Amino acid sequence: MTDADGMTVAILETDAVLCLSLELAFEAWGLRLLSGGSVMALLRAVQRSGCRPDVLVADLAHGCETMFPAWVEQIQAALGRTVPVIVTTGNRTRKEAAALLERGWLLLEKPYAPETLRTVVESLAETPGHGAVPGRPDPL
Repeated sequence: MTDADGMTVAILETDAVLCLSLELAFEAWGLRLLSGGSVMALLRAVQRSGCRPDVLVADLAHGCETMFPAWVEQIQAALGRTVPVIVTTGNRTRKEAAALLERGWLLLEKPYAPETLRTVVESLAETPGHGAVPGRPDPL
């Protein structure tokens, strides 16, 4: 049993096939995945589930890059606590990567295998204070 067993992961991703495959894989590993193709859809899924996500995975290509940090902050605020953020991207030349890393967010390049995402999630679960974002206290 790892620290990640029983964790809930929220994913903001428009690719329904990717979400379904990740959901099946995560279920087999004892993890729960809540997904939404928009911020509001994800928040509704979280609310319906009654679960508090432990990690947020968000696709950088989800929408307007200038709005991305605000969307992540909106999700964090709705969750009522700070959770670790894994940003997925298929563009390896993003100059915004440094700014995202400065926020304490992890980057995961697409395409990735579900096992790779699982490994990153598990590494966050095994890190003390994994919910904290540098420079911002965790409200819980």
